[in-house]
Formats: sequence, structure tokens, C-alpha cells
Amino acid sequence: SGPKKMNIKINGAAKSLNDKEYTHTEGGQEIFKIYKWGQTYNIYSFLKVWIVYDGHFVEVVPAPSVKGQHCGMCGNYNRNKKDEFTSKAETLLTSAQAMVEDYKWKC
Repeated sequence: SGPKKMNIKINGAAKSLNDKEYTHTEGGQEIFKIYKWGQTYNIYSFLKVWIVYDGHFVEVVPAPSVKGQHCGMCGNYNRNKKDEFTSKAETLLTSAQAMVEDYKWKC
């Protein structure tokens, strides 16, 4: 089962999903929408990215128009499995553990 109730904050301000949907705009322009479909929350930004969250699992799906323009923990979506472990400095890492060490929050 997914999340029963989700608290949504955007730039620190609490938001509610009226009729299971919220549209975020800035300067009169739509930036993204949040939909609740069953137990799943979907964040959709036209021509950029789709993020799905069910309370346990997050999936990030970039739009074809931005293929190869991503980096970091989510990969770059360029269909080359050999360069997925890329550091913040854009160098290839040798393992998943090395990637975790590079990206983890350091206090």
C-alpha cells in the first residue's frame, strides 16, 4: 500500500491537492503538475520529466527531448550502460559504492 497522506511543500510553502491535482506556476507559466492517481503521486513537467512515487519507490523518467542532458544518481539516459557511474566532477567511477560515497551528504 502507498502513502495514506502526503504533505506537499514547494519552496517551503504547504500545498494541497484539490481534486487530486495541483498545478504549480511561476510568472503565469506552468512549471509542473502533481497528480494523485490511486496510491501513486505523479509529478509531471511538460517535455522535461515525469516522477512517480508510491510511498516506497521513486521512478524518474526524463522526456525524450532531454535525452542525454541528465547526470548524477539517476543516470544520464544516453543508452550507454558503461558511463552510468559518473561522479559530480563528471569522471567515471568504478562501482556503485564509489558513486554513493561521491554523492552522499557529508556533514
